[in-house]
Amino acid sequence: MIYPNWSLQQKKWLLVFLSLLLCWWLFFSPGTASASATPEPTYTITESELTTLENNLAQLSAINSRLQMDLKVQSSEATALKKEVIELKKQLEQLRNLSQTQESSLTSANKLLEEYAIAAKKERLRIKAQRNTWEAIAACAIIACIAK
Repeated sequence: MIYPNWSLQQKKWLLVFLSLLLCWWLFFSPGTASASATPEPTYTITESELTTLENNLAQLSAINSRLQMDLKVQSSEATALKKEVIELKKQLEQLRNLSQTQESSLTSANKLLEEYAIAAKKERLRIKAQRNTWEAIAACAIIACIAK
C-alpha cells in the first residue's frame, strides 16, 4: 500500500479527489492534434445568392465612395469655415477697438462741448452785463441832457 497509516475514510477521499482531478483533466485539457486537424467547414451558396451578395458589395462600395467624397468636401468646407471664423473674430476685435476709440472720442468731445457751453454762457452774461451798463450810462446821459 501507498499510505499504510491512513484510515479507510482518508483513502476514500483520496480516491474521490484523484477521480475528480482525472475528470477535470480529461474535460478541460487542451484539444489533441486530431481535433486541430479537422478541416474548416465549407459552405455552398447558389448563383442567385452569389449575385445578390456581389450586388450588395458593389452598392456598399459605391456608397462608401460617395461618403468618402462627401467627407473630403465637408472637410475642406470645415477648413474654409474655420478660416472664415478666425477672420471674423479678427474683424470683430478690430471693430471693438474702433468702437472703444470712438467712444473715448465722443466722451472727449462731450466734455469739450460742456466746457464750451460754460464759457459761452459766461461770455453771454458778460456781454449782457456790459450792455446793461451802457444802457444805464446812456439813460443817465439822456436824463442829464433833458435836465439841462
